[in-house]
Amino acid sequence: PEWGNVISSEGLLTAVREWNRYRRITIHTFAITHMSLNPGRYPRTASMNRAVTFMKALAAAAGGDYRFVAKAPK
Repeated sequence: PEWGNVISSEGLLTAVREWNRYRRITIHTFAITHMSLNPGRYPRTASMNRAVTFMKALAAAAGGDYRFVAKAPK
């Protein structure tokens, strides 16, 4: 998140856990990339690692699943 009342990853995860205590909304997350098919050509960056870590944590905080979808390059 880049703007709004909560912009830190930890703050957002805390807020989702709090909101979801009574709402019980399931949140599923996913990433689509071609990087996993050729990791030598497309190395994972620190930014991508943070994003994946956040998406996994967000899904876990809301009872959902995280999926990584590899897209074949054309």
